[in-house]
Amino acid sequence: MKTLKTNKSMSRLLNDINMNEMNVLSVEMAKLNELLNPGFVSIQDCILISKKTSQELFKSFDTAVKLHTNRTRYEASNTDTRVNDFFDNDISEQEALAIGLLVIDIWGLRLKEIDPISKFFLIIACSDGYVTLRYHKVRADECNWLDEDIHSYEDAVGYIII
Repeated sequence: MKTLKTNKSMSRLLNDINMNEMNVLSVEMAKLNELLNPGFVSIQDCILISKKTSQELFKSFDTAVKLHTNRTRYEASNTDTRVNDFFDNDISEQEALAIGLLVIDIWGLRLKEIDPISKFFLIIACSDGYVTLRYHKVRADECNWLDEDIHSYEDAVGYIII
């Protein structure tokens, strides 16, 4: 995996992770599978997370893109996933971060299986004890979802481009 680019807040959190002191996590296998293998659906130069088929998504695709102003913002909004929500018990921010890092590795592999030519911008963020993941394709004609200066964010933020 390539190196995760982080701001100072994310670097501090990463340094605090101690894999030996993780709590016992309680998760249903179906929820874990949904986190690791969400329903990736390829449509109109986007890969979304949805339980709907590409034919069902196609009906409202143009409207959704217009609402978000471009494909990148739509994709990043649609793929927003909160790691903590997949666990039955409360998990610490460090536990969710460690799991989130594994998930973005898996998502990266899956996304490259679906579209080996495109580059993907995978984002991990921590705020108020919750870890959020999202991604979008890198497009020459659209800006990335995150600001170029990730150090301008108060929340812990990191990303990788694959």
